[in-house]
Amino acid sequence: MKEKELFAILLISFLYACNSSSKNAEAQKQSSVLIDRSIIDSKNELSYYDSLLKASDQRCLTATVDSIMLPDTYSESVYVLLHSSNHVPIKLKYPVFSDGGIRDGYGEYYFDQNGKLFANRVESLIKIFNEIDTIISFKNTKGILKKRPLSLIGKLSKLALASREVADYMQFFPDVKYMETEAYPSSIPILKTKSVEIDLKASPNKESKTLKVLSKRSRLVFLGSTQHPDLINNKSWIWYRVINDEKIEGWIFGHPSFVGDLNDENFNE
Repeated sequence: MKEKELFAILLISFLYACNSSSKNAEAQKQSSVLIDRSIIDSKNELSYYDSLLKASDQRCLTATVDSIMLPDTYSESVYVLLHSSNHVPIKLKYPVFSDGGIRDGYGEYYFDQNGKLFANRVESLIKIFNEIDTIISFKNTKGILKKRPLSLIGKLSKLALASREVADYMQFFPDVKYMETEAYPSSIPILKTKSVEIDLKASPNKESKTLKVLSKRSRLVFLGSTQHPDLINNKSWIWYRVINDEKIEGWIFGHPSFVGDLNDENFNE
């Protein structure tokens, strides 16, 4: 083989190796970015997310801790605990209720460094909120990680439930800033009106235009909320952005006296 040909082959090999090394370095860099990455291997994927939760728990050891007792709209006195750093949430610990409204333990919502929700853990069951097509659910049973399948409707409904629940609890911590989790119009209804008549407003303000008067037991798709509570008729709560079954989008005052969860217990009521 001629000397020039050998040199060309060696040069190409060297450039290929440098390019591969660069790609590996970039992959490692991406893997250090919270949630914002593509993962191919399922086992490594679950281990990665599990390690994020452990890292967040570790951050909580030196975080600011605030707690509030939920108002008497609930069946018993329960507390919500928030770990935060520099007015950005790390972990929100909240009560989990069983059938009949009795407290049945606690769950935890986790936030990234920007205050965006990325995970939910209730006992051994974990849900990761990434882009809508990659929301995953898995269990950590004594260190054994097992993925759980989720349909698209399942993903959408869990995202809406998490978005609404986080907003409900975070309104009690006005000094801590978080990024709202977007819900989708194609989700299934998760809310149900309790009062005989509730105004569906054009904006989150009681003086705004009424788009429709909702009847009792109206089913609503949750889209989002305000972050700071409003005071109406001596009741303080945030506003919900919703869509009704006629595809009319607007805002309702979300106080538990007027609107509640739509679930298996009351679906046909």
